[in-house]
Amino acid sequence: MFRNSNAAYVVWALLLAGANLSQAQHAAPQGVYAKIYIEDAIDSYKGNPANLHGHLQKLYKDLLKNPAISGISVGFHWDLVSLSKKNPSVLGPVHVFGGYDWSWLEDVFQSVGSGQTVQLLITPGFDTPQWVLDELQPCDPFFTMGSDETGCGEATFTGFKESQRADGTVLPLPWNDVYQQAWLGFLVDLRDQWFYNYPSWVAIALTGPIAASNEMILSTLETDTTKQLGGLDVETYWNDLLSLDFKVSHPGYLGNNEALIKHWNQVIDGYETIFPGLTMIVSPDAGNYWPYQEDPAQPHADNTVYTNLQDCSRNASVSCEAKTDILSHLVAAQGANGKATRVGGMTASTDTNPGDIGITGVKLLTSAYPGILGGAEFNHPVSGRHHRQEVGCPSTAEDCTLIDLTPEAAAYNVLAVFFDQTEAYPYYSEVLAGSTSHKQPLSSGSRTIQYLEVPFLDVEYATENPCPPVPRNPTLGKRSLQDLLNHASYDFIVMNDPHLFPQLPPATCP
Repeated sequence: MFRNSNAAYVVWALLLAGANLSQAQHAAPQGVYAKIYIEDAIDSYKGNPANLHGHLQKLYKDLLKNPAISGISVGFHWDLVSLSKKNPSVLGPVHVFGGYDWSWLEDVFQSVGSGQTVQLLITPGFDTPQWVLDELQPCDPFFTMGSDETGCGEATFTGFKESQRADGTVLPLPWNDVYQQAWLGFLVDLRDQWFYNYPSWVAIALTGPIAASNEMILSTLETDTTKQLGGLDVETYWNDLLSLDFKVSHPGYLGNNEALIKHWNQVIDGYETIFPGLTMIVSPDAGNYWPYQEDPAQPHADNTVYTNLQDCSRNASVSCEAKTDILSHLVAAQGANGKATRVGGMTASTDTNPGDIGITGVKLLTSAYPGILGGAEFNHPVSGRHHRQEVGCPSTAEDCTLIDLTPEAAAYNVLAVFFDQTEAYPYYSEVLAGSTSHKQPLSSGSRTIQYLEVPFLDVEYATENPCPPVPRNPTLGKRSLQDLLNHASYDFIVMNDPHLFPQLPPATCP
């Protein structure tokens, strides 16, 4: 197993050696995207299983008919499509070719119309196929029986953040070369299957050293107080896992995030080579949520985002410094790719003060580095009642009630945070829903941001409710969620295409 820090680099180099690296030119993501996880759409379907693919195709097409929607952001788990090793027996499901069930992606790409684009957000980590996990030596016996598991490749975690999204509790160690080889092989096959024939595919989230989403979120003492195997707290657990591989070869990797930094930078280099022309998206989330949190003794010498932009000025932790070091590597990448950062859990109470990555850090990068794009997504749908207060209240949930916080008001509040510090902000400048103030000041400015991801349930609600009930908020009046999405789409064009002069569609409820 993995004993040398250069071993994984050799794996990537060998797999890339035969790749067709023609410089395909794809567009960049811009505008409002309908966000959908294929697994969620599958789970919500209650009809005849034989009609599932037809249902999904209609769902995608209906979402893309919405005039505010530029494209679709599609999330799915690696184990949904990678069913076995490449080129298994020819027997099996009709849509399986070389071990893959590509039918789920065929539903997407066949539904996209002219001028519309697709982003892919694929999660390995806890969603790694079983056939890959079967090739990894478990680390668990080291913690349960004290056996020597040096070189093991997977470990069981409990109580981790976003566990409700995961397909299991076994995590391949991010630095394991067998896991990396399998993941890279999948990416090359994904590229060969779809990239060259579908210019609608414009962006892909960078993943690999992740857990249960495409964001940089791993188990930490902050997020996981559950005792792990052997009765260990999660930070000690991480350190013991690092020790199993690096105690002899790289003792400097113990007690810090160096191994994660090294392999995230490797992921950036690999995607850059595999997907020339695609926009590569990194989702650092916030400055925390990595195993080691204490203040760093010394920033990395090449960490320009940390040192020059002071993107961790309010969170000078090892975790934040490590994530900005990876962002610095992204900024410095020289391939024929677009680059973007995004926030995956934006709410109306998201902290917009500078100095801790987040949504403000996204806009900081778009302003400091020409060509770096930025985006964010609603944390949860605002059209449902379950998470509306959590997502749509500007300060704390206690300030808002569902009587006042309509889906339209909740979306308006989130958009105010999203467009903060941009020239589009004045349209979203009123505080709604009975709250006296935002968590922090918001204002207009010269920063830019390029795309927004809206849960598909909200897009459906906007389409189906062009005239909201009798308005309860004088600021919004009869403005519908569709009106807000139309305005956001208009704002992106005005902000990012100065040579275009779009017109706002008429109000959906005169």
